[in-house]
Amino acid sequence: MGNLALGLARRGVVVAGSDRGVYPPMSDLLAGEGIPVHPAGELGVLADWEDALFVVGNALSRGCPEVEWLLARPRIAFVSLPAFLGRWMLAASDNLVIAGTHGKSTTTGAAAYLLAQLGVEGAGHLVGGALADGSPALVLPAGEAVPCVVEGDEYDCAFFDKRPKFVHYRPTVLALTHLEFDHADLYRDLEEVRRAFRQGLAVVPPGGTLLANGDDPELRSLLEVPWASTVTVGCGEGNDWILQREPLSYGQEIVLSPGSAVGGGEALRVKAALWGEANARNLALAVLGCRALLPDSLPAGTVLDLRGYRGLRRRQEVRVDAGPVVLVEDFGHHPSAFRETLRSLRERFPGRSVHAFVEPRSNTLVTCRFQAELAAVLAEAEAVTLAPLHREERLPREERLDRGALLGSLAAAGVDAAAVDTPGGLTARFRAAVGKARDSRQTVVVVFSNGGFYGLLPEWCASLGAEAG
Repeated sequence: MGNLALGLARRGVVVAGSDRGVYPPMSDLLAGEGIPVHPAGELGVLADWEDALFVVGNALSRGCPEVEWLLARPRIAFVSLPAFLGRWMLAASDNLVIAGTHGKSTTTGAAAYLLAQLGVEGAGHLVGGALADGSPALVLPAGEAVPCVVEGDEYDCAFFDKRPKFVHYRPTVLALTHLEFDHADLYRDLEEVRRAFRQGLAVVPPGGTLLANGDDPELRSLLEVPWASTVTVGCGEGNDWILQREPLSYGQEIVLSPGSAVGGGEALRVKAALWGEANARNLALAVLGCRALLPDSLPAGTVLDLRGYRGLRRRQEVRVDAGPVVLVEDFGHHPSAFRETLRSLRERFPGRSVHAFVEPRSNTLVTCRFQAELAAVLAEAEAVTLAPLHREERLPREERLDRGALLGSLAAAGVDAAAVDTPGGLTARFRAAVGKARDSRQTVVVVFSNGGFYGLLPEWCASLGAEAG
């Protein structure tokens, strides 16, 4: 929603919004463009917009004062965000839609960067986050039949449209990163998530392309799509494109070799500043997705230098590198994403200990659904600090993540683990981690949160900056 507002404002459209709470980086970006965001419940300001089109986000439901105000005025037009994009942004373009449980934002940003590197005129994109280099996350495609790359979320559209967002996005090429259970507030089990992805496959047009992470068995099980070409990429030998990589001082070099199923031939090579196998797979999907969209643009043997692409803010983002302590922020919301980030940090900062601060905040993570998986993943860190569960009162006690049991599992694995209930307690644990790093082993402190993490990161960054100075 924020990126749509920014993109429209930059095209001269008058935009305003209403939200219960907006936090950085999006709050800063909106303020920088002069887009007012009114507090939730300020219904008086809506009267000035009765001739406008209202775009309704999926966080709102019946009973919300803004929704009830809107529905009481049947002459006012309103749509969901995905329907708006499908009708006014994507209807005339050739679209690469990137979907998956995680990794889709980084992959979408990489594909948008690559289209710009290739000099594609009028290309558009929509990335579901803030790009690290500060460039716009939404650029409207300029004209018909131009390429556009868009992040396709499996979450629902709005209270009046419970389908996954990507059914509106008109893919010429659909790229899939992962398929796992997520969004416990929306899907009851993995089969319901599979059903949502099948809906996405159903809107790939005849002659379109389905590109998938072939190392994911869940995605493999969905690839019988007779109306589209299917291409897989992964580390396994059974893929159409075989991914290999070499970690280097600046990041890694990725080699994509065509397998026998696609006739063999010269490899594509990618130089990247993003670390880790997960990011290598994300970049591979971005490159092959653009290649499927623009078949003549990336011939065999091409060497791509994507080191200028720095990913997204809050995705393995180094906030401060202060010698013995590196502070990293990550949009942590799922155990599998935690695992990939921790392994990437091990590769990027070899020999350092890792202290993970975890805010269980997503609708999946606050439940006990991934209790065992979360314990196994976090055991890869030397120290873990657990923040309170976000709005835990919404869940019955037997359905909540059990922090006590999680601490017990981590302690049994030799991890220095603690649960903290206040922002002051989190800061005390952070200061202790900094002190240990200064006295002995160098440390990476990584903060996992898909929210604002109590507004503590600016203070922590400032303290490390002062120490470094």
